[in-house]
Amino acid sequence: METAQQKKNGTRARRNGRQNKSKRKLKIFLQGTGSVLILPGCHVCSCKTFFFAKKNQKTTITTSKNLLFSEVRGRKWKGEGTTQNLERIFIGRCYDYIRIVNPAVGEKNCLELWEAFRNAFINKHPCNILPKDYELFIKLAFHTIPANKSLFWENNQLLVKSFTSGARRYMSLSDALFGFVADFLVWCGQANSTGLDYESCPTMEECENNAVDSFWRMASITYAQHSSGVIHVLLNGSAEGGAYPVKGFFADYEIPNLQKDKISKIVIWVVDDIQGPDRDSCGKNTVKILEDRLKALGYDVTCTDNYKPVLFLLCVDYPDDSNCILSSRDTDCLKIWESLKYAFIYKNPCNTTAEDYQPLMELASHPIPCNKSLFWSKTNDLAHRYTKSSHGFLTLEDTLLGYMFDGVSWCGDASAPGINYESCPKRSECESNPGSVFWKTASKRFAEAACGVVQVMLNGSIEAGAFRSSSIFGSIEVFNLNPDKVSEIQIWLMHDIGGPQSESCSGHSIQRLKHILEERNFTITCEDNYRPVQLLQCVRNPDHEDCRLCPSSMETS
Repeated sequence: METAQQKKNGTRARRNGRQNKSKRKLKIFLQGTGSVLILPGCHVCSCKTFFFAKKNQKTTITTSKNLLFSEVRGRKWKGEGTTQNLERIFIGRCYDYIRIVNPAVGEKNCLELWEAFRNAFINKHPCNILPKDYELFIKLAFHTIPANKSLFWENNQLLVKSFTSGARRYMSLSDALFGFVADFLVWCGQANSTGLDYESCPTMEECENNAVDSFWRMASITYAQHSSGVIHVLLNGSAEGGAYPVKGFFADYEIPNLQKDKISKIVIWVVDDIQGPDRDSCGKNTVKILEDRLKALGYDVTCTDNYKPVLFLLCVDYPDDSNCILSSRDTDCLKIWESLKYAFIYKNPCNTTAEDYQPLMELASHPIPCNKSLFWSKTNDLAHRYTKSSHGFLTLEDTLLGYMFDGVSWCGDASAPGINYESCPKRSECESNPGSVFWKTASKRFAEAACGVVQVMLNGSIEAGAFRSSSIFGSIEVFNLNPDKVSEIQIWLMHDIGGPQSESCSGHSIQRLKHILEERNFTITCEDNYRPVQLLQCVRNPDHEDCRLCPSSMETS
């Protein structure tokens, strides 16, 4: 039985998102030589001689090769049909990549990429698509794969996506633009038709040269050919059949296309599922087959079992598992918990003070890198979507303190031990409640730690004004920024897509904020609808008129 962790990690076959949902099938048996049969609702089969007979108005056709065809509601193929809204998803992912995920790749014409991708399989029989049909798309979408950053994998796709962190740590095929736009999607066309087939697409078992598998073969070949320096390979030691499939994309298309003169070393990591079986390890079973193959090709190969950085990432979902116990840091986490309880247990929930949280603040604080602090007000969702996409900034909620308590409430009772799970006071009932005092105290420390260039994201669609003196930012963070440590404050004034533009950088509340900051000797700039953030807004609203692209932006240099 497949473990929960294996389901999470996925397999290479799941890359294409295909599952056979058809349960009723025609049975066909071939005999003799020489003929072609066409059935309603089925694709054309080059066959030998057929014998068929009607019985109770049901046709049974038999073949010695036991070929199976789906007849469910006219579906031609066993696989899922083309992903709905494929074009919009593809183009949206393209702009997301070149603007937010990896702008270092430079300008790409996303509409041109879509046309090249679409023309590779449209108006063609879905079993006659070859890898070379995608050559133009790959050429247009190609960009450099950084040396020492390539990460190949088998049987752990979702884990790899988490570990690469959007190409920040490593760049797997799915983190390159030409893989990013197609990841987890399904597509196919139809012969003599410019449309997409949304009903069904062929699986690998039905025909090898289907649109999706041919694409990934071409993408895998290109990715391997342009990988250099230290090459990394992440395998699943708990996978049924072995960590290294001797027939698979890595074995058949990627290894043969590695350029030996560009590669200094190949590093293999074999990581078992948390709570999963240990089926394969370095120097054993299929991993040994891989090591021997690579060494025979002349590569310098090393292998590590349960590589710690990856193991730690798996432990995020299994923090209490015995494989995830960390002696010293576990003690720290318990101390942090005890210091939180000390702040509110046996205390009136309306008499909490900043001093109550000082032990917690000292234990959980950590350095904030300069030029990385992002403050916000009335832009909670947008600010945190941006920090997750860019990985270049930290809000208070992205620090350890903020992460632990974001969205959580707590309080005690002066007359009883333990935690009050029934009710806690709101800010409107008493300002000095445990939650409010905590966030004010943490916000003050976050502001005090900020250094270099500081960013502030405000909402220009708020009728009452983007800057409010009563907000946490306006009442606490502004006055605890240190002008000796902060070189500049950049204000990004964002308007909701389709929302009112109540205020711009020249508006009343922004001028009031500038005046406060200038009196404290800060240098301030303000930009309406900072473009990288606005493009992120458009990912969710691609058809809104505010997200229309100018014709000139489609042109390539």
